Formats: sequence, C-alpha cells, structure tokens
Amino acid sequence: MMKRSTILTYSLLATLLLGVLQAAPAHADELDDLKASFKARYPKLQALIQAGKVGETYLGTVEAVKGGSLDGDASGIVSAENADRAKLYAIIAKQQNTTPQLVAARNAMREFSNAKSGEWLKYKDGWKQK
Repeated sequence: MMKRSTILTYSLLATLLLGVLQAAPAHADELDDLKASFKARYPKLQALIQAGKVGETYLGTVEAVKGGSLDGDASGIVSAENADRAKLYAIIAKQQNTTPQLVAARNAMREFSNAKSGEWLKYKDGWKQK
C-alpha cells in the first residue's frame, strides 16, 4: 500500500505534467521522459530524505543537508533530480509565461508543506527540521 505522501507527490507531479502536456504537445516526449526519470528515482531519493542525508530547499531543489557529503550514488541521484527539475520548471515557466525560478519557488512551497515531521528543509536562513 502506498503511503499518503507518496500518492500526494505522484499526484502533484502528474498535475504539473498534465497541465504542461495539454498546453504543449511539442514537449510531450520530453515530459514523458522526465516523468519516467522522476518515478524511477523516487524511491532512492525518498530513502535519502528519510535518512536525513538530503532535503528540499527553498529554491525548489534537493541537496545534501548542512553541506554534508554524499557518496557517488547519492550524489548522482541529487544531480539527476535537480537537472530534471530544472527542465520541468523551464517547460512550465514557458507555458505560464513566467520564470523557472518562480515555478521552482512554487514547487518548494508545496514540498515544504508536504514534508513529513523530521525531514530537513532549507530556508533562506538555513536548514531546519520539520
């Protein structure tokens, strides 16, 4: 049985992607690829978040908590996640006639509100546990 947070995360991603797909059929293949990448990476990313190694940032990215070091696999997961998020933010921004930074900030707000107790969040003034 999927956890509520997992279902919520997938539904948020699906909502973002569906809105973009309806407005931008030219990006459909790229969005399908992004969706598959997010889905494949999700369990490993969640494990890193739950272990307190990685957290969400106010910039709409993920990074090592408090500048900690990550092994090669974890570092690759974080890099790939952030690269895919940047692509998605750019696509959405173009469709909404806004900036990728604004789209990222909106996503950060959603991620912060959906974070579970004990997860790390990076605000402008530093890392805090929810």
